[in-house]
Amino acid sequence: MDTTQTNMSEPQPGPSVTGAQALIESFLREGVDTIFGYPGGAIIPVYDALYDYRDRLRHILVRHEQGAVHAAQGYARVSGRVGVCLVTSGPGATNTVTGLADALMDSTPLVLVTGQVGSSLLGTDAFQETNFVGITQAVTKWNCQVKHTEEIPGAIAKAFYIARSGRPGPVVVDITKDAQCGTAPFSYEKVASIRSYVPASVPSEECIDEAARLIDAAQRPLAMIGQGVILSGGEAELRAFLDKSGMPAASTLLGLSALPTDSPQYVGMLGMHGNYGPNIKNRDCDLLLAVGMRFDDRVTGNPGCFGANAKIIHLEIDPAEIGKIVPADVALVGDAKQTLPLLTRRIRARRHQAWIDEFRACDKIEYEKVIRRAVHPAEGRIRMGEAVAAVARAYDNDAVLVTDVGQQQMFAARYFGFRRSRSMVTSGGLGTMGFGLPAAIGAKLGNPDKVVVHCTGDGCFRMNCHELATVEHYHLPIITVIFNLILMAWIGTDGVAAITVIMYAQFLMVAFFMGFSIGVAPVFGFHYGAGNHQYLLHIRDHCIRFVLGASVVVCAVSFLSSGLIAVIFTPEGSLSAQLVNRGMRLFSLSFLFAGYNIFASALFTALSDGRTSALISFARTFFFILVGIWLMTTLLGLDGLWLAIPFAELVTAGLSFYMIRTRFLADAQKMDE
Repeated sequence: MDTTQTNMSEPQPGPSVTGAQALIESFLREGVDTIFGYPGGAIIPVYDALYDYRDRLRHILVRHEQGAVHAAQGYARVSGRVGVCLVTSGPGATNTVTGLADALMDSTPLVLVTGQVGSSLLGTDAFQETNFVGITQAVTKWNCQVKHTEEIPGAIAKAFYIARSGRPGPVVVDITKDAQCGTAPFSYEKVASIRSYVPASVPSEECIDEAARLIDAAQRPLAMIGQGVILSGGEAELRAFLDKSGMPAASTLLGLSALPTDSPQYVGMLGMHGNYGPNIKNRDCDLLLAVGMRFDDRVTGNPGCFGANAKIIHLEIDPAEIGKIVPADVALVGDAKQTLPLLTRRIRARRHQAWIDEFRACDKIEYEKVIRRAVHPAEGRIRMGEAVAAVARAYDNDAVLVTDVGQQQMFAARYFGFRRSRSMVTSGGLGTMGFGLPAAIGAKLGNPDKVVVHCTGDGCFRMNCHELATVEHYHLPIITVIFNLILMAWIGTDGVAAITVIMYAQFLMVAFFMGFSIGVAPVFGFHYGAGNHQYLLHIRDHCIRFVLGASVVVCAVSFLSSGLIAVIFTPEGSLSAQLVNRGMRLFSLSFLFAGYNIFASALFTALSDGRTSALISFARTFFFILVGIWLMTTLLGLDGLWLAIPFAELVTAGLSFYMIRTRFLADAQKMDE
């Protein structure tokens, strides 16, 4: 992209500041008040400078760089502002790639600033150097590397303009450490235009007229509302159009909340797990008006059958999306907020009440066959839809809903009502597990006056549950609803309550092993780099003996305190208390092996073997747990649920032992050679 500004006037230079100060001052000029980040060596100059701006700029210290990006996404989605992240180079930067890809697919405006090694070290494979600009070309709207202090304000100005204009998206600015530490006169000029970059065009008069003609001629039209309406701030323009056209409107997953769900013209959500009416009646439509949406596979299913008998009008700001999947009869390339009034002025006032009534008939069928049993079960255990609907009623459908990905995402989308725009935050295109909790943090900070409800599953929650520390540190009132379908199937809500208590206890117990392993990792890294193989063996053996001894102690403490934990967190004599007591004793066996596995993962990280470290972590937290749940419940029933994690830790311990032994034997062989 050619990033030469059309405005050639040069601002007057200001006083000299460091590059780090220039970055922060640039943020302030763009109206930034909140930054999500995690410090590291290559970005330390910026963090040092942040101290002097603590009264004007709020920095949220997350527990993982992926969490920083997801939190910035949540902030951006509910506030309508650009989310801002700050991380270091190398693994700090690469940890953000999933979040960037998610933001690109869901059109979320972000500016990510990454630290980078000094300019003289670029291309030398220096410690924590990565070609992050190259890595992120496919997952950003624009990126650049800054190697000179005086270039920082201009790069930031362009980054914010590109991130928020046209179809929004993530932008990366990679700044070398010497550029952060250098000094240069500071001046800042916001970017209003960039040569060769036209973020939004205005549809031609001919296209507008043709679209209006098709709308006036249609007898069975359907408006399909996507997130583009929300991103453009075109909610009022949408309502004005619908009021005059009289047509029914459905929404995509990301388009939820653009139109209140109790609107008389709203007929439900499109696509997979959507509502019966819009999914079945699109076949009968003679006109489909798509506003600010993609015809992705979760909306259309088989695109050849979707709206097969309808003319297609596609209003979308990104011309690449028009005709990509479903051919458009009329293409309106433009901003929803600006373009919808042009249509409204040209169409005739209509009413399509008989057509809307057909959707209401579908609603009745769906209610009797699906919704009633999901939301108001006659008997048995609590259902997911029932829980979602109860939470929605508790807050009068006026909360901000943040979801993870999976069944709970779809149930939440179906049974949560929306009264106001920007009330739905989820990972739509990429489908990122672990998105929900950090995104809820950002959503709460972006709109502190609103109740934030976070719906997640047990698997999603475990992926970024460390961000609970962020929630606690900043005292953020976030309501989290965790759905555990396995326990729900076995023993209902009491089982879910029990596993919740036990998992919190586990988090406290393993914190000791995590702290120890993180603390000794630099020692291993130093001696590995120095080639002190014999000393590595020495400290390895000492650490393993310590971890194994501590594991016995932690296991015993956990086993003996099961009754006390049950009394503290559950009603005395209740079924959940009995389950906690029994489950905690069986679960305690996992602590005999968990410490060794945590140490092994940290050890391989210190030995610059991230692949093996990730393998061990994946095995103990996901793969072997799934195997354990299937195997142990088959053999032992309910007790098998509590023993699934001890099983996973035991098998992973065998894997860890093999990997450690193999690695050190290989290193010894190299030393002998």
